[in-house]
Order: sequence, then structure tokens, then C-alpha cells
Amino acid sequence: MNKSVAQLFCGLMVTIGVAITSNASSIYTAMMANGGVALPPLNGEIGNEVTAAGNDRYVTSLGIEIYSQNGVFPAGSPGYADFRAQLYANNGVGGQPGSLLWQSAVETINYPGGLSLLTFSVPDVLVPDTFTWTLQYDNTSPIPPALALSAAPTVGASDSGWFRGPSSAWTQETDTYMAQIQAVPEPGTGALLSVGALIFWFWRKKTA
Repeated sequence: MNKSVAQLFCGLMVTIGVAITSNASSIYTAMMANGGVALPPLNGEIGNEVTAAGNDRYVTSLGIEIYSQNGVFPAGSPGYADFRAQLYANNGVGGQPGSLLWQSAVETINYPGGLSLLTFSVPDVLVPDTFTWTLQYDNTSPIPPALALSAAPTVGASDSGWFRGPSSAWTQETDTYMAQIQAVPEPGTGALLSVGALIFWFWRKKTA
């Protein structure tokens, strides 16, 4: 590979990365704490059904706020747990979570006392306008973490909450949990435009 081609290739890769990152936008934000918490069932799942704002539907990031105690133990106690997050389409019976769109790897996370934001990187997963995110945990010590309740979302909407135990059916409730979700347009759209511009610049430079 000659020097000019190598420079072009490196430029393309940098441009693609910058284009995709800069196009990310919030499609759901509920980060206004209202002082309440909800305790997920051990190794079960709990989360919110959300309606996304805007037009971007390829999710790149899911942030979920947890609290370090469940209302019985002293506030401010740190701990750790194995966490996993999911995204579902709401195509199950009666509109409950159905098809699994994405599931993270299990991550062992040490969290401090008080509120702590867990951020999961999502690989451009296409979601419908309405979908559900959930969080589950296991192997927690010394105390189980809780999900922090939020006031009404400031971006997007939350229609209901969902939870289930490891061997039980989904149950619907009304709580809204603190979370934020980012997405991009169809992957490659902005990047391809940038690539075309870079190729044109390279061609003009070579012919000048």
C-alpha cells in the first residue's frame, strides 16, 4: 500500500468514526430523580417501556441509574454486582416485552454509595418507536442495588414499567426509572457522505 493510499484509508476510518459519533442523539431521557427507588427481583428483570423521540432508531448507548441501597440498609453503602441489560420489542401477548433485540454481556461493576449511572455500549441495534429496556443483576454484595425513580421523561415518553422474576411472567406497573438512551440514524448514512467528500478532496489534490 503506497503512502497516499494509506493516508486516504486512515482518513476514511477517522472520518467514519467521527461522523457516526457526532450524529448520536438522545431518543429517551428520564433523569430527574424524585427520591424513590425500586428493588429488582434477584436475577429477574425490571425496566421501562419507552416511546422514542426523533427519528434516530439505531441505539448506541443505554444508561441506567441505580442506587446503592434498598431502603433498609444505611444510605451511601457501596457494593458490586453482576449486571446485564436488555432491549425488547413490545410484541408479546398484550403488548408485553416479546422479541429480544439485544442483550449485553454480564458485567461485574463496583458502584459507589448513592446514585450511580451504569452505561452499556449498544452495537447500533435497530429499535421500533416503542420498546422496552430492562436491567437484571446477580451475585450482589453486600446489599442489593435498587433502580432510582424518575419524574416524567424530558425526552421521549414512558408508557409503563415491566418486571419479572427468573421464572415468572411479565408484570406491568407504572413506575418510571432514571435512564437515558442514545441512538444514531441508519449506520453509514452520514459516514458515506463524509467518505464521498474526502474522496473528492483527495482526487482534486491529485489532479491539482
